[in-house]
Amino acid sequence: MAFAAIILILVYVGNVLFSIYFGKSFLPLDVTTLGIIIGMPSAALQIIAFFLARKTKSRFIGLLILITGILMMGGSLATTTSSDQSISDLESFGKHIAAFLPVMVLGMFIVILGISKLND
Repeated sequence: MAFAAIILILVYVGNVLFSIYFGKSFLPLDVTTLGIIIGMPSAALQIIAFFLARKTKSRFIGLLILITGILMMGGSLATTTSSDQSISDLESFGKHIAAFLPVMVLGMFIVILGISKLND
């Protein structure tokens, strides 16, 4: 499960990087839809993987969970900072922050889970 979540999040981050460098994404969906379709299942899979492997000692699973959390936060940061909106447009800025903060909090939670699994 943890490996499948890594693949999902890599597709998401790849799409973000592709859209930053080439001006269009290779997946024909907007950022919110991609977050729902790819990001949420990836986060859920990592949380489930953590609790399933809670009793076993596996640094590999902890590393996969940690990497997913870091990639989630990096993808969210890249998506937010690559927007063409200025801070003076408060409505757009508010929407970006409203989308950015939950993903960052979830990413930090997953990073904490990964670190705690590494320390087992």
